[in-house]
Amino acid sequence: MRITNSMLVSNMIENLNSSISRMSTTQIQLSTGKKITKLSDNPTGVSQSMQSSVSISKTKQYSANVEDARTIMNFTETALMDMNDLVTRSYELTIEAANTTNSVDETKAIALEIGQIKEQMIDTMNSTYNQQYIFGGNNVSEAPFSDVNGEILYNGVNLVSGNEDLLNTLKGESISFILGKGIKMDVTKSGIDVVGSGANNIITMMGNLVKDLESNNKVDGYITKLKNAKENVLALTAEIGGKSNRLDTITTRYKSDLLNYAEIQSNVEDIDQSAVITEYKMQEALYEAALAVGARVIQPSLVDFLR
Repeated sequence: MRITNSMLVSNMIENLNSSISRMSTTQIQLSTGKKITKLSDNPTGVSQSMQSSVSISKTKQYSANVEDARTIMNFTETALMDMNDLVTRSYELTIEAANTTNSVDETKAIALEIGQIKEQMIDTMNSTYNQQYIFGGNNVSEAPFSDVNGEILYNGVNLVSGNEDLLNTLKGESISFILGKGIKMDVTKSGIDVVGSGANNIITMMGNLVKDLESNNKVDGYITKLKNAKENVLALTAEIGGKSNRLDTITTRYKSDLLNYAEIQSNVEDIDQSAVITEYKMQEALYEAALAVGARVIQPSLVDFLR
């Protein structure tokens, strides 16, 4: 096949345009810092980058949930520690009241203090975080505990005479958070978990203790009950503390996950600046060489062919 001058010129122009296109792509990469500027640049890489972006978004949301859970858990732990202090003080006062050498005035003073502790227990069990009640289970908008003429109600149900099945249902309720795929954690305890139900729930028991002290009845039987109540509150506090430690582990893992996902995304999207600059200089040199060769291709005139 005969190679004509027009064919040489056409090929030269096509090659120059290809060279300019490559230079343009490299220049865009340098200006944006990204390898991928459109889907066709790297379809597989775009897919990996999108997956990493989704994973980063989910991990950030889970991390935010963990921090919210931690905050509520801290409030829960503080309230339980306050309850432990109140039960411990009641236990100490009851041991003191069981001493038969106490005067009538001393016994009345103990009864008065225990009555105040009972009221403080109700206030503590109605603790809130961000205007949400901690120990109300699914009920976060209204105070779960109330004293109505000496009868203690939890979410409107009498702790002593209320329906047992309903009380068990309420006992199973608590505030929970989704902390990851397949990870759901209760971050509070039901108020019934803390104070119990039936005649021996802590708050009702405190009211009965006050009455027995005012009537100068023996109170030795309350000592064991209060000791058991104290152990229950301590166990719940330890459980919350253990969950708090687990949150620390989850937080550490998510920080590591975010770094890994960001690295994957960076490897797909971000350029190696020194390598791209080197590539650009090579393309620039090739383009200039192509221009020089092209100048020689188009240099001959009609006169040169007629010679």
